[in-house]
Amino acid sequence: MQELMNEEREAELCLDYSERSRPPVPMFYPTNEACSYGSFSMANGRISATLKCQSDHGDPTRLSGSYDKKSYTVTITKQIPGENGAEPGERTYSTSGRFKGNC
Repeated sequence: MQELMNEEREAELCLDYSERSRPPVPMFYPTNEACSYGSFSMANGRISATLKCQSDHGDPTRLSGSYDKKSYTVTITKQIPGENGAEPGERTYSTSGRFKGNC
């Protein structure tokens, strides 16, 4: 598990012009489960959002970060349930991207 968590992954995503102010969820949170925005704000260099995902337990998945004309960085925080009587926890990770040009 530790090896998987430290793994860097690369992907390319081409956004339509209309998606620039509200990118699709997979740009920030690539997952196989169905997720949608509960709230979303992207203004003045800051990104803030909550997601509604099938696997959410308790609090929604949260995104917070920053962006400029060339790149973005987002931290994702997801609540995970406790197993076998253990307390619930949080999984937090960061993702970033950069503008590579027009599609």
